[in-house]
Amino acid sequence: MFKFIENAVADHRIRKIESELERDNATMGDIYELNTAMKLTKEGMNAGEAIDMAAEMRANAECIEAE
Repeated sequence: MFKFIENAVADHRIRKIESELERDNATMGDIYELNTAMKLTKEGMNAGEAIDMAAEMRANAECIEAE
């Protein structure tokens, strides 16, 4: 039951990001983060963890680009 609720919350977060991307000018970083989270979820990772990991991966990629 907890897993279902966690996935529902994460799904809501993904939908919110998608709507923000449609409404606002989405950056490549935004799109990268969303795609990464969706891929990790499809590979079987917990949705909440996938979103967190995608955000971390985006931050790491942006640090590398800044160097």
